[in-house]
Amino acid sequence: MRCATCATDNAAGARFCQQCGQPLARACPRCTTPVSASARFCQHCGANLVDTAPTTNPTPGPGPARPVAADTVAEPGPARGAPADGERKQVTVLFTDIVGSTALAADLDPEEWSEIVTGVHQRVSAAVDRYQGTIAQLLGDGVLAFFGAPVTHEDDPVRAASAALDILAAVGDDARELTRQQRIPALRLRVGLQTGLVVVGSIGSAAHMEYLAVGDTVNLAARLQAAAPPDHILISASTARLVTHAFDLEPYGPVEMKGKAEPVPAFRVLARKAVPEPARGLEGLDSPLVGRDAEFQRLLEKVAGLRGGHGAVVTVLGEAGLGKSRLIAEVRKLATSGVPARDPGAAGGSLTWLEGRAVSYGHTLPYDPWRQIIRQAIGAREDEASEAVREKLQCNSECCVLPGSDLPFLEMLLAVESEAALAALSGMSGDELLRHVTDAVRGYLCALARTGPTVIVFDDLHWADVASLDLLSRVVDLVES
Repeated sequence: MRCATCATDNAAGARFCQQCGQPLARACPRCTTPVSASARFCQHCGANLVDTAPTTNPTPGPGPARPVAADTVAEPGPARGAPADGERKQVTVLFTDIVGSTALAADLDPEEWSEIVTGVHQRVSAAVDRYQGTIAQLLGDGVLAFFGAPVTHEDDPVRAASAALDILAAVGDDARELTRQQRIPALRLRVGLQTGLVVVGSIGSAAHMEYLAVGDTVNLAARLQAAAPPDHILISASTARLVTHAFDLEPYGPVEMKGKAEPVPAFRVLARKAVPEPARGLEGLDSPLVGRDAEFQRLLEKVAGLRGGHGAVVTVLGEAGLGKSRLIAEVRKLATSGVPARDPGAAGGSLTWLEGRAVSYGHTLPYDPWRQIIRQAIGAREDEASEAVREKLQCNSECCVLPGSDLPFLEMLLAVESEAALAALSGMSGDELLRHVTDAVRGYLCALARTGPTVIVFDDLHWADVASLDLLSRVVDLVES
């Protein structure tokens, strides 16, 4: 019998070629009927055998099996290695990297360095998850993350900048502890952000598939990260335009980048704004409020009643984009400017105005609007150290004659608990803790109101932020009583 593979003549009845080892009889891939080596079609089902790869299995029956080399690896075919179709999306790319990691790793045992890097990755991943971003790659001691892919939010640049600030704060706490333990001299991080159009999708083969973004946006984010000073966040002008309403920014100057003909303008993210500005509208353009005279006057009347000692709870309802925030902004502008209103006595003079603006991810940050309110009241910025915030809270509480027993719960609300506060809070049940926090906030607001008329505004509270809504309902009961 002649072998169809190498044309060697074999003895009658042979099942394998004595020259190349290929089986001399084949089985139809469709019906498994035995067919000869020279057959072009199956005599049982008519299947085409010419375009079918020869099977490596012999015809069923007794006989020696062909040995397979131990190092044989199946090569991936087109079906296994085909990438998924890409999708064009607007994405904010976040890059982080440890400064001087090569020098730090050289002085440490690999296991110890691995422990430090793992801790940094955990801090970065926790912050990215908190704002519903996606970790794309862990690049040694660096991290690549996306905001806007695969899940898109209208405020992805703001989420990315918030995550970047949280990352620096968390890694900074770890760095101080590592330095105190004398494990490493310094642990510092650089962060770069860039917003732009990319193509995202699964890239790679079946053996290694990753969800990645391709485009100049990714390259620019990496360059910004490399150019950022240690412990700072560097963003492009396109990202700065999208987050300037929520963060304090500082021009960093043009940055020379490889592959770019012109230097790229960059900005540093310093801190969250104490009172975020509305994200809507065009920068530098203003227009008078039209068609809201009745609502405007009603709110001014409530402000006038407040000056006369009469508190009130006002709810402004309307569909998105109808102008609720603009109406409140116009009332605030007139009420806090000292300029007489159209109705004498309705506005003007000194007035304390506090605002808590909810964000789309607010349900992951319990009490965040209330935290904004208390920080504004005591004059504490978001980026201030815990010790400074506690000192301002203590001073403000003394001026308002607030009971000292309320301080630990206000510290907890601001996330600046001291060791004494943690000791006071330990062992309390959830319901008991909520009751004490509510009493502390109510007491503080009453003390603040005794110093002068106070307006508290909550903008777009998230329905899932149950803690903030519950506290608000308890404060509303206080005002109505």
